[in-house]
This record gives sequence, structure tokens and C-alpha cells, in this order.
Amino acid sequence: LVQQAMNLTGVPSQAVVKQALQEGRTVPVNLDSFDRKGYEVLRAELMMYTEAHLLTNSITAPIASEPSKIMLDSSCDHVGYMNAFLLSGLVANGHSVCMMPHHPPELLDTWSGIGHVYGNGFSYSRTVKHTLLPSDCAGPFDIY
Repeated sequence: LVQQAMNLTGVPSQAVVKQALQEGRTVPVNLDSFDRKGYEVLRAELMMYTEAHLLTNSITAPIASEPSKIMLDSSCDHVGYMNAFLLSGLVANGHSVCMMPHHPPELLDTWSGIGHVYGNGFSYSRTVKHTLLPSDCAGPFDIY
């Protein structure tokens, strides 16, 4: 799909793009001849692919097919923000998820935005409705 987008009428060659980026200039797209209809078709296909393969809920779907009570261990420092994506995807798929010893506060829709998070939390902050997290993290759990 990306290759098809690069070949749309009005899109400059890779060499022109590379030179513009090296010189700090805007990439020159010829809007007079740009294939807007072709672009819209490719854009729709890219969005469908993204929704099916790249969003947290699609990536975490194979973990459990039915709504489950899941315990996640967040004590490992080496996992980093991937815990955030895991929690967000599982909750989006209807699972009851407890993250112990704690969940990243920047995930919740109530987060104030205060504090430093990787990339300022661009892709994962405020992605979990606080009302969807269980108030009681007592077991038993279906998945640990």
C-alpha cells in the first residue's frame, strides 16, 4: 500500500523527497495533478489494515476470546510502556484487568497530564476509562 501511495500521480520521486528532507524543505507534492481519488482509496485501505492489525485491541485479541478476569504483573522495569498498551487493549476487548502493584496513572481518562511519560504519552495516555477498571483486585483470576 505504501508503494502504491508513492506511485500516485503528483507524488515526487524518492530522490526528490530525500533531497527536500535533507535541506529542511517541505516535500513538494504537485497538487494540480495529485490523484486525490486514488489517495482516498489507499487511505481507506491503510486505515482498515491499521484497525485490523495495529491497534491494541486487535493485538491483544488472541490472549483471551471471552471476557476474562486478568492479572498483570507491572513490577518488571524492563517492560516499560508496553504494559500500558497491553492494559489498554485488554480493557478495550471487555476484560476485567488488574495490574499489580499498580497501573500507569497516565492511562486513565482522569489523568491530569502532570509528570513525565515517554513521548509525553502521545499514543497511550488517557486510553482507558477509569470506570472500566475493577474496584477490587482480589482473585481468583482466569489469566495471570
